[in-house]
Amino acid sequence: DRSIISSRGRHRQRALLLLSLILGLLGLAIAWRWSSLHEFLDPDKLIGLLRVSGVVQNPLVAIGAVIVASIIAVPLAVIIVAGALIFGPILGPAYVLSGAEIGAVISFVLGKYLGHDALRFLAGEKARKLSENLGRSGVVTVIIIRLIPAAPFAVANMIIGASHVRMRDFLVGTIIGMIPGVLAITLFVDQIVAVFRSPGWKSIVLTVAILIIILGGAYGLRRYLDKSKKPAAMGKDGEARGSVRANS
Repeated sequence: DRSIISSRGRHRQRALLLLSLILGLLGLAIAWRWSSLHEFLDPDKLIGLLRVSGVVQNPLVAIGAVIVASIIAVPLAVIIVAGALIFGPILGPAYVLSGAEIGAVISFVLGKYLGHDALRFLAGEKARKLSENLGRSGVVTVIIIRLIPAAPFAVANMIIGASHVRMRDFLVGTIIGMIPGVLAITLFVDQIVAVFRSPGWKSIVLTVAILIIILGGAYGLRRYLDKSKKPAAMGKDGEARGSVRANS
């Protein structure tokens, strides 16, 4: 009994720490957008800072900067834009994808360490079943989250880590799910930056149109993945029913 109580107390402490980190990252994400920190995300200022810091001369430093930025909730779109402007349409996406993948793994592992067992011990039956269902379709789940992000990148990584999604599925789903957005933003980077430099109505309308195309494509792919997931689930259910009948 004492060991169970002690285990619950330890898991509760980890869960509280994970919740504190998530709230802190949400606060950072809000600060990057709505506080004075937003000035650092201006493309010209950001590129100037990165050039002075030696990022341009050293690919490892560039990837390291992406890792740090992805962990501290810097908007992923800003990271992609900076990478494309500094390193071009080939190296930029390569550095961003590499750094973001490593940063995502760090946040995922942190979420797994702090939250996975806590979810198993402290959460209700519905939460556990939901987590298990996410784990069964791990790659597709992660791809969908990447295509239409409902939470900041770092926060989503920690929450996924606390679930039953396996590391392998997380790695594959993250890289596949990020590629369309990274390539789309890189392709239209000049138009996106034009909005920051001269926010006229023409550039704003163009940017909105680009966003609609990106989100529309992501939504269409998400619908396709959802449909492809249903036959697989029905097949598994059929196999399970068949095995039950055979045993009875």
